[in-house]
Parts: sequence; C-alpha cells; structure tokens
Amino acid sequence: MPRRQRYPRTATMLLCAIASLGAGTASAQPLSGSFGPYVDAARRTQDLTNLMTFGVTPLLDLAGPLLGPRIEFEGRRGLGRIFLALDTIEPARDSWSRVEELATGLNDENGLVQALEILGDLDLQAGDTESAGLSSDRLAAFATKRGEPGLDSAAFRLRGVARRREGRLDAALQDFQNSVANAREAGSQRRLGDALNALGSLYRDQGDFANALETLLQARDARLASGYRLDTTYRNIALLYREIDDQVMVREYLDKALAVAIKQGSTFGLASILGSRATVLNDQGEFAEALDSARQAELIDGMSGHRSSIGFNLIESGRALVGLGRIDEALVQLQAGLAAGRESGVREIIARALLPMAGIAIQRRDSAAAQRHLDETGAVLEDARLLPQLVEFYALSEQLAANEGDLSAQLAFAKSHAKQRELMLGVRASRQLAELKVRNSRISSDQALEALLGANELQATRLRMQSLEQNITWYGIFALALLAAIAAWRYTRIRRLNNDLRDKNREIESQREQLHQANQQLLEHSRELHAISIRDALTGCYNRAQLMHHLQRIVPQAITHGGEVSVLIIDLDHFKFINDRRGHLHGDTVLIAAVNAMTSELGGDENLARYGGEEFVVFLDAVEMKSAIAIAGRLRARVQRALSNLRAGDDTGTISIGVASLSGLPKPSLDALLNAADQALYRAKARGRNRVASADEDGLAIP
Repeated sequence: MPRRQRYPRTATMLLCAIASLGAGTASAQPLSGSFGPYVDAARRTQDLTNLMTFGVTPLLDLAGPLLGPRIEFEGRRGLGRIFLALDTIEPARDSWSRVEELATGLNDENGLVQALEILGDLDLQAGDTESAGLSSDRLAAFATKRGEPGLDSAAFRLRGVARRREGRLDAALQDFQNSVANAREAGSQRRLGDALNALGSLYRDQGDFANALETLLQARDARLASGYRLDTTYRNIALLYREIDDQVMVREYLDKALAVAIKQGSTFGLASILGSRATVLNDQGEFAEALDSARQAELIDGMSGHRSSIGFNLIESGRALVGLGRIDEALVQLQAGLAAGRESGVREIIARALLPMAGIAIQRRDSAAAQRHLDETGAVLEDARLLPQLVEFYALSEQLAANEGDLSAQLAFAKSHAKQRELMLGVRASRQLAELKVRNSRISSDQALEALLGANELQATRLRMQSLEQNITWYGIFALALLAAIAAWRYTRIRRLNNDLRDKNREIESQREQLHQANQQLLEHSRELHAISIRDALTGCYNRAQLMHHLQRIVPQAITHGGEVSVLIIDLDHFKFINDRRGHLHGDTVLIAAVNAMTSELGGDENLARYGGEEFVVFLDAVEMKSAIAIAGRLRARVQRALSNLRAGDDTGTISIGVASLSGLPKPSLDALLNAADQALYRAKARGRNRVASADEDGLAIP
C-alpha cells in the first residue's frame, strides 16, 4: 500500500497503551498472561471508528457538492488512511472505493493506482479473493503501461495470495518470486518485505523449511528498514518453529510479534498473534487457555472485519472445545469455521475444519457423516501439500475402516498413514537441520538488526507524531470550512426533514393498520384451513389422519399407566347395494344421516371419525369392554331408526359394529387394538349383519 506506513496508528496505539495501563503493565505481556486489555483496546478502536464514520463521513458527503470533487477526494483519502491505521476493514474499503471512483472521475492516475493496491489488500483481509484478483489485474495493466516494477510487484503479490488460498501453490510460488524480483528492481523495501513475507509462508506450506526461514529472515530485514508490519513476519517465523516442535523459539517470536503489534497499534496484528497462540496451546493440550485466546482473536477480527482470519479462529475454538470434552459446542464452532472457509475459498480452513468434525463423527459411530467429511477433505487435500493434515486424514480414514470392518481399506489407509507420517518425520528432521544452519549463519547479524529495530522504531514514532499533527491541522481547517458552509441551509433542511418525517409517520401508521388487518385475515384463513384438514369433507366428522393422531396419543399413555381404551369400528350394511340401486348422491345422504345419528347418541363428534368409505371409528378413552358394548348397542339402534326414515329398504338401513378394548389384548398396542375391533366387525357381518360383536366373545344380535 503506497505510503501507508507514513500515516498514524496513534489512536490505536494510545488505546492499547491505556488498556495496558489498566491491566497494570506498560509493556507487552508474555504469552502466558491475560489478553483481555487488547480486546478492550479493539473495542475502543471500534468506537473511534464509529465516531469517524458518523462524524466525518457526513461532512465528506457534503464536500463534493459544496467544494468540488478534488476536495472530497483529498478528504476521503485522508479518512481512508486513518481507517487503515485503525485496522477497520469495511470502513476502509468504503472510503478507498470512493477514492477510486473520484480518482477515475478526476483522471488522477496516481490516486487510482494507490486506491487499487490498498483495495486489493483490504479485499484479501475481508476474504474477497475475487475482488482482490480484479485489483491485481488492473494494477498489472497500469504497471505495463507505466513501466513501474513496483506496481508489478504489488500485482504479482496480490494474485499470488489469491492463488495460494485457492490451493494453487505452484502458480502462487511463481507469482511471489516475480513479486520479489520486481520489488528489488524498484528498490522498495516495503514491497520487498510484503513479497518476501508471502513467499516465506508459501515455502512453509510446501515443506521447504530452509528456504522458508531464510526468506522470512530477509523479510524481517526489509521490514526493519521500512518500519512496516514487522509483527506479521515475527508471527510467521514463530509458526515455522512450530513445525519443528521448538516451543521455546515459538514463544520467543510470538512475544516479539506481540511487542511490535502493540507499539504499532495494530489490532489486526494482535488478533493474528492471539490466533497463533491458540494454535500452539492446542498443540500442547492447554485447551482452556487456547479457547480464551481463540475467542478473543475472533472478537477482535470480528470488530475490525478481518473475515479471512475468523475461520482459523473458529477452528481453534473448536479444537479447544473438543479437548475440553464439550463436543456439541465444538461442532458449532467447527461448522462455522467450515462455512467461513467455503465462503472465502481457503482450502486450508476447509480441511482443518473437516478433520476434527470427522473425528467427532467417528467417535459417535456416525459412519455416514464421517465418510462424508473425509471424502470432502480428500478432495480438498488432493492438490495442496499439507503434510500434517494428510497424516491426520489417513489416520481417521484407517479408524473409520476399522469401525466398519473393512479390513482391506483399513490396511490401505494404514500404509498411506505410515508413509505420510514417515515423510513428515523425515521432513521435520530435515527442517530442524536446515533451521540450525540458517540460525548459525544469521546469528552474527541479529544484534545489529535489533539495534536497527530500536533506531527505526524511534524514527517511525517521530514520523507518526509529525503526521498526526499534520492530519489534525488539516482536518480542523476542513471541518471549520464545511461547518460554515452548512450553517446557512441547515435550518431549512431540518424543517424539510421534519415535514417529511411527519408524512412518513402517517404513511407508516396506515401501512401498520393494513398489515394488522392482513394478519387477522391470514390467521382466520389459517384456522379455516386447519379445520378443513382434520375434517371429512362429506360428513363433517374427523378424518382418518386426525383419528390416528388422537389414538397415537391416548393409546400409548393408557398402556404406560395401566389405563383403558375401547374402539368401535362401524360399517354400514349393504352400502354398495344402496349406491348401485339408488345412486351415489343417495349413498352420501345415508352416510350423513348415519353420522348425525351417531353424533346425537354420543353427545358430540369429538370421538367419531370416518375411517374410510362407509366405515367409521368411535374411540372411547377410559371405557371398559362392557360399557363399550352397551354404547355400541345404542348406536346401532339409533342409526337404524334414523335410516329407516330414508326408506332405503328393510335390508339397507342397519350397521354392524366390532368392539375391542386394550385390556382384552395379549400384547396391547394401537395396531393390535384396531385389528381386534376389525376382526370383531367381520364376525358381526358373518353372523348376519345388524349386530354388535366384541373381540373376546361371539357376535350379539341386538334387535
């Protein structure tokens, strides 16, 4: 980002200092301490961002119409630099997007190029790889047009980061090497530090530890010279030492990264260090501290908008929760991390989320979920050379095959696991040897570099203070000019806004009333639909679905608590004959008359349902067999009297009824109860119809 290092991070630095004083320390706390003050500092940074957004942005909105686009351009660029210093991504993106638009309108090519490079980095931090790629392409076009290797360096680096996140490591390697070469040609220490830092991280991903360490140490030298983002280089060196299990060097470099991040006032740097600390603590089994660090890193990244880092923090929270035995909570975090990885397209995040999810599924004997997670992990790792993840992948695949009893698959995965593990152990050993060589070759220069760091920090502090004074003066003059321009028309604007507000309130009230009426109509319609869905359309009694709903509720309760339920299955005698002789309309009349008669006898239709065709069911809760038979007899007589009035014929105006009770069944269940009543109905039919038959005695003819 051109000239970004010249502008102040003073506000954030002061907030971090205040937070540190509140915690009782004026310097960087060791990695074993509490990180609460840094989250508080990030919150104060967010408050300051909101103040700038709602206090200065409205003035800049007026600057263009009142003072011209050039004034707005300079104001937006100054505000964008402040947001960069505060490490707040979305407000910075908004500001620099507007700078890009204004620079295009003003034909200011230098301003446009600056905006594109800054927006590319902001897009990467926000997880928007596609937009970063577009910025890279436009920068490359300007570099070709203007013949500037510095722009080529920035374009190659942005494209390389995007490709690395997509898992295209070979293409990313070529981009980073081109970026380094162009930065050296341009003589830009800041761009050289950025390019070397990205290249060193890629060498680490590829397992080339010697080149990774040497490259990151060169990045350290370049960033010492430029005074820009040294904390990220220290953090990356710490992660290298993690690969060879040198915990002393891991903590030493994380402490260095933390100290630089505090001095530079970098909330993003603090969050990335906290996230790396969580990774190290999880590796060491210190899960409670790891969870605390990961969650604080997630909070800070969430406030500043660094979505590309949130996925890693969620995964470390999930790993810590797994270690603490809080599996359900861990799954929530891991699934959120997986979603973040898919959204940003970062394969490493996806693989690191899926592997512990597969482990949980295997532990829970959920083979389908475990296989699904492992299949997706295998596809993700197919092109990416991430040895630790491959080792874990084959180990989990072997365990799943063992659980499934697939011996051939288990043997194949065991061989692959052993091969990858040997490869990783061999790589780790070679890494350790390479690290020792690099450390010995660089140890003589460390003291000089540390002295340079101190001098450079002093110079950077002076530059920040000078820049702060310049910005304060400029914004003071700018704000006074805008306030003077606004005062003349503010009163009229407020009156107009008040009138508009009254009109809007009336409109909202009218819409609210209309919405209330519509909701009432929907509620009534819903009630009507429910009533229709549970009732038989012809007879008006309950339908079969509602009958089963009731029986599935009361029968299991009766079985559990020793209660009684009786069921009557009722069939109209010779109903097909009625339909054939008199027609279906008359048949419908017979059904309605029969239902009305039964409803009158039962005192309501709450226990009556149409079972299908001419069959009906009456269910009687807490009624034993003897009483149920008596009720059936009364129903039979009542229906016969009602149907005789229709003159359907002597042999077409009767019903047969089968009765069954739970207590009379050898193995009580809902299916057994209905089947017993149905068998009793068949006996009543076989004995001449117009009868009541029970499940435990012969049919009874009741005149």
